[in-house]
Amino acid sequence: MMGGSSLSDIRLLKHMTNLQTLELSGTKVYDITPLKELTNLKSLHLDETKVSKEQIEELKKALPNCKIFYNK
Repeated sequence: MMGGSSLSDIRLLKHMTNLQTLELSGTKVYDITPLKELTNLKSLHLDETKVSKEQIEELKKALPNCKIFYNK
């Protein structure tokens, strides 16, 4: 769990392919491209981040079995 921190760079997460749940709400994350590698991800929380709706849509296509929670 990483929510509510000053975290902004999540590139290293792409190597954590066994992650099933990820909480990034309230962080300064703006690029979620590295998460496309997390094929086991089932739940992703991105509330109150700087992620664009376009990136959310791309990630939904890459991870169709992942429920993405996003409220800007």
